[in-house]
Amino acid sequence: MKETISSSNKRELKNLDLGVPQVATAQRDKVETNDTINVIFSGTTIKLNLENKGYFVDYGGSNYTRSDILLKCFSKKIQMAYLDLSLEKREVGSRIDYSVAHVGVYNFNRELKGLGTTLWYLSLGLIQKFANAWSKPITHRVAKVPSDGLDPDKWDEVFLPLLEKEGYVKNSDGLWKKVYKPLN
Repeated sequence: MKETISSSNKRELKNLDLGVPQVATAQRDKVETNDTINVIFSGTTIKLNLENKGYFVDYGGSNYTRSDILLKCFSKKIQMAYLDLSLEKREVGSRIDYSVAHVGVYNFNRELKGLGTTLWYLSLGLIQKFANAWSKPITHRVAKVPSDGLDPDKWDEVFLPLLEKEGYVKNSDGLWKKVYKPLN
């Protein structure tokens, strides 16, 4: 998850490719990376802190893998927003028991319109990269949980078109669901 961007070669946040994240395995049971890059969002330079932590546990026939990715966005030393992405996989023998993704986007400052949505889109790309890295499908469920000053109507306005565009399907329990299948 490393990318070096010189100040004269800053990239737009929405086009940022975070690469293939390092994943914990039986051979390397802990992964921890940390990087800071500068990107542009709506004409503003954003400092992006990228943290990737993962671990692998062998329970003797059952394996558990977890990866946590945190992307913190700063502008003028003020934290504007962050993305918290957690992915979990449990395997029993050669059979996958489950693999799920949990995404939280927190936007503290509405000054940079669309920053939270852009972070959310980045999370979808990362979920796909983990499905590819694990060679296993990952289920992502989305619940309507407006927070940080986002009212329910605004949540609908922002997220319903996004969910439909990205192929999420609303279940009878009110959650939106998509299964990210490995592309390898």
